[in-house]
Amino acid sequence: MPRVKTTWGEIYMGLGWQVYENEYGKVARHPGSVRGYKSLVLTYPDNKNAIIILSNSSGTPRWEIAKSITDILNKNGEW
Repeated sequence: MPRVKTTWGEIYMGLGWQVYENEYGKVARHPGSVRGYKSLVLTYPDNKNAIIILSNSSGTPRWEIAKSITDILNKNGEW
């Protein structure tokens, strides 16, 4: 997949997705927000898993929620 380096550390852009690798493998993510709403889509293509968070609160800690879900799934061997 073609990728362009961003200024967000080791995160690249590919076809509108932010792509990088972490301890769980390759990640393609797309965060979004509109006043009063937040969303986050995280896909892990190596594991064929995804986490989708939709919230009608602009204060939702979506990144922390996604990290907690990922850690729980990994700990339980479901990852």
